[in-house]
Amino acid sequence: MTRSEYQPDFDHDFRRGKVGEDLVDSFLGRLQGSTVETKTDYRAWDTGNLYIETQQEIRGDWVDSGLAISKSDFYCFAGPSGVGFITIATPDLIDVVLTTGRKVHMARSSPTSRDTRGFLIKVTDVVERVFRNDG
Repeated sequence: MTRSEYQPDFDHDFRRGKVGEDLVDSFLGRLQGSTVETKTDYRAWDTGNLYIETQQEIRGDWVDSGLAISKSDFYCFAGPSGVGFITIATPDLIDVVLTTGRKVHMARSSPTSRDTRGFLIKVTDVVERVFRNDG
């Protein structure tokens, strides 16, 4: 499309833009007093997945952790480049995990980390949830 083909419709464009403005305004208002769990996944770009921990092994027993016990209002996935992030309400993330996630076991016991269990979800599934148009 060339610039000359675009015919702005102020009323239509204003209504469409207002949806995003209202969302950001609502989010920032809700953010005050809210908690945000922030994760930086250094492999998401290569794999297309985000790892969501739900259990960890402690002295031979599996105990709930991560998303399974989170009291956060939002989850934020920050890019390792430091230029942006995707934030999603925790209940929506839980729904993405339950509807699209693949169970995985991350065997990484070492003196500084534990084996964990969780789910791999596609970055695109989170983006779809954030950007889908239900109306």
